[in-house]
Amino acid sequence: PHYVQRREIMKIFDSQTHYQGEDEGLSNFYHSTDGHSYTLLLLKDETGKIFGAFADEQWRDKGNSFYGGKDCFIFDWSQEGSITVYTHKKAKASQKRVGNLFMISNQDFLGMGSGEGGTFALYLDQDLSMGSSSASTTFGNTKPISGVEEFMVENMEVWAFLL
Repeated sequence: PHYVQRREIMKIFDSQTHYQGEDEGLSNFYHSTDGHSYTLLLLKDETGKIFGAFADEQWRDKGNSFYGGKDCFIFDWSQEGSITVYTHKKAKASQKRVGNLFMISNQDFLGMGSGEGGTFALYLDQDLSMGSSSASTTFGNTKPISGVEEFMVENMEVWAFLL
């Protein structure tokens, strides 16, 4: 989004240094992202695939409520170095409800974008070690941004835009 272009960024979370043990991943993630409204999540899976998301609100435990806005997006980074960005897609009237589901996070998981049957464009479990990705109505991606539906996280970084 235009409001973060040319802004200074700072790494605020790295799973290799912030990870403490089972069930502490999300807790450390929320602590690290506290006070930062605009963040970029960079994920690298066990195969070396890089992908991620931009969040336009601060990550926090919101129970089962979706939040975030139309500036959220997801992306994948090909081995050749090209980046494909998936932004909000205006949903058809019959899909209006799932077309505006941007961010969801609680004590058990975090997710972005909603798809068919309760899937997400990007999903991470509570210790940030396992994830999944599916087609989503929210962002219009027709395949997983991770390249596969389920993946193991090798590393996760979160970068904050300083405003």
